[in-house]
Amino acid sequence: MTLLYMPYDLFGDQAGMLVAANNSVLSGNYATLLIDYISSVETRLPALVANDLPKIVHTIRDMLVTCVTDAAANARNGVNPLTLSAMERVHRYIHSNLGAPNLNPDSISRAMGISRTRLYQLFEASGGVLNYIRRKRLQDAYAALSDTTNNQRILDIAEGAGFDVAANFTRAFIHEFGLSPSEVRKAASSAQPPTIQTDPSPTPTFEKWLRELGR
Repeated sequence: MTLLYMPYDLFGDQAGMLVAANNSVLSGNYATLLIDYISSVETRLPALVANDLPKIVHTIRDMLVTCVTDAAANARNGVNPLTLSAMERVHRYIHSNLGAPNLNPDSISRAMGISRTRLYQLFEASGGVLNYIRRKRLQDAYAALSDTTNNQRILDIAEGAGFDVAANFTRAFIHEFGLSPSEVRKAASSAQPPTIQTDPSPTPTFEKWLRELGR
């Protein structure tokens, strides 16, 4: 049996659909293709490297969204449509204002016209709204550091991610990705896969990445 864990953050644009499809059993041709793809990835784990991870993750994500769409359509009648609408609106607002320094539960609640309690309920599965914002900002920072055309200083990227103290940014970044910001930038500039700090091997495999992510 294979268990697949994917960050809820990957499905921000489909938040309402995920709620509607909760506890659904996936079936049909698309579900079979998804199973086959995951099985093939599992078989090739020893040969995959860290640079393969993003594309594989997003391929699985897209396939899963395709499978869940039908399940959500069938189950949507059992979910409060106001909850679906609220989740979709709040996620869109956060993504559109991710760089705003005053993005917090209070400002989101005011902009969306919902209570803080309701906001916390919507993001309970993501570990809270502040945790969701923090992770999205760190993911954007990772993308910026991986972009060889981005000449921003790491300090500027840290400030853009909402960190006034560089040490706090580095600590949070390492905790999230297992790599320091400078290591990610260096790996991008040299076109070499980054090496996770807790893994002594020179080329971490996808399997080892999964083990690190599960710690």
